[in-house]
Formats: sequence, C-alpha cells, structure tokens
Amino acid sequence: MATLVDGLGGEELAPSGVQPNIYFHPYFVGSITSEKEIVSLTSVNSPVISGTTIVNGQGALRSILLGSATTNTFGGFVQAGSFTTTAGSQGTIVFGTPYTSATSYYVTTTSCGSATGFDKSYISGTRNASGCNFVGAASLRYDWIAAGI
Repeated sequence: MATLVDGLGGEELAPSGVQPNIYFHPYFVGSITSEKEIVSLTSVNSPVISGTTIVNGQGALRSILLGSATTNTFGGFVQAGSFTTTAGSQGTIVFGTPYTSATSYYVTTTSCGSATGFDKSYISGTRNASGCNFVGAASLRYDWIAAGI
C-alpha cells in the first residue's frame, strides 16, 4: 500500500508491488496498491491524463476529428434513429442527447422505401444542438445517424 510520508508533494509515494518505471502523479485521489487498481480511483484532479488506452466496462475512450478541424477532441459520440416524413415531406430529427451546438455534429439520412420520382432530401430550416428539420419524400420512413461532440 502506498503511504505519504510528509504530506507536502507526494515525492515519496512508493507503492509496494508495483513494477519499475510506473509512475504515479500526486493528483490521484484514492488508494493504489498495484497498477491494475488505478481503475478504482475516486477522482483525478489534473488537466492532463495520458496513456495509450483508456478503457472501462463500456469500451475505449477515443478521440474524434470533425470536419476541417486539425486537432482531435475527446467526448465525441454517435446517435442514430428513424422518423417518418409528413404528407408535406417534412420530418424532424431529435437527438436523445443534445450535442454542444448546432455546428458540432454531422448527420446523414437514408430512405427506408421507394421514393419514386424524388431524388433530393436534405436538412432544412432550423438546426440546433438537440436536432434538426428534414425535407424528403412524403410519408416515407428515414433512418439517420449523427456524430459529433
């Protein structure tokens, strides 16, 4: 078990049983008895976490690159669903979890049936963090998928 000798800066933090060349940052809060127990930390109070992979029971944390951005960002997620257009060819895509802004996501649709004589569908009108409006063939079901932050 790691123990802190003077409580000033954590320089003496020396976990027993930990492999050589594994270093612990003094901003970790919780108990660490081996490198495998880092997952049990209660919090990390630091602006930087680095490593090759961050994984939990829900999968790996990965970065996302949106549009013409040149820097990857963490926190991206994907949502999908479906809707049926009205007789007037209107539909609404509503996200279960809003994105950070109207420009922080990309969405695409595909029709789930025959749209005879209709070859254009598009995102139209109001676009906000919680969804967007859509124009397509009348009374037709569309599937959508959105990715963003």
